[in-house]
Amino acid sequence: MSNTSPDLLSGERLREWRISQNRDISDLAKCASLSIAQIRQLETGGTSLFYSPSIRANAAKKVAVLLGADPRLVVDRKLAPDEPNSSHQALEDLIVFLQPKPPSFIEQHAGSIVMVLLMLASLIAMIF
Repeated sequence: MSNTSPDLLSGERLREWRISQNRDISDLAKCASLSIAQIRQLETGGTSLFYSPSIRANAAKKVAVLLGADPRLVVDRKLAPDEPNSSHQALEDLIVFLQPKPPSFIEQHAGSIVMVLLMLASLIAMIF
């Protein structure tokens, strides 16, 4: 579900900067520690891949810096909704970020993976 949002970001500006530098979207995503889909959402105005508008805005600023641009040119504070208490928003973002996430495949199967690696090491030791 992608919500377009005219709120804070000038995603088109990010896209123009990336294209003008012939920067590959996958390389930029890797450098920014974001997914390709998140970079695309920043450029097109989607919001569904970000926990909150402030996390999305911070990601856009990070991408702008990686593109060698002033991050203030991406996030327009004049268009931002009034923020009565930005520390309150930061606390909400932190709570969302710290919510328990489902364990990854490696975390779920760590014991089995270790056993397989030990068996492989034993087999290799027997061969050599």
